[in-house]
Amino acid sequence: MNHARSRNEQPIHKAFEVLSPWCKWGHATPSIRYGESAQDVKHEAELRDIDGIKIRRCPEQDLFAPSPDECLADVPRHQQRILAHANGNDTSSHGFRSYYCTSKDDPDLLSLVEKGLMSGPVRRKGALPKKLAYFYLTEQGRAAARSLLPRRRGTKKHA
Repeated sequence: MNHARSRNEQPIHKAFEVLSPWCKWGHATPSIRYGESAQDVKHEAELRDIDGIKIRRCPEQDLFAPSPDECLADVPRHQQRILAHANGNDTSSHGFRSYYCTSKDDPDLLSLVEKGLMSGPVRRKGALPKKLAYFYLTEQGRAAARSLLPRRRGTKKHA
């Protein structure tokens, strides 16, 4: 699957570099913020009582829609969200987690096990109430979850 971005593709999050007055003296570093426009980003910074900031558009840092793995073609969106959560995609440290804890009879998780994206249910004796269990991402499940992350222009796959 080719993950190259076309020049006409619109980013889902536009990147802007925020330069505070302290940057020119070396007391701060520029930061990347995401918004629809420079005005939105500047307004957010002003709400934090940062005066004198400069905003510069950084298209090279834009985030684009993910390119889901082909194995996800028959996986419903709500099950894709389960995979993403199990991988920690909803945090800045995606990939730090590889499990999902829920009912041992959860039909969505059992479906993901059948598809080879999760393994389980696994019970840890005394660690959980009797009805709960852990489900773990398989290697294929981890790769599929990574494919759901937004990408920067020119990147092919998340490590």
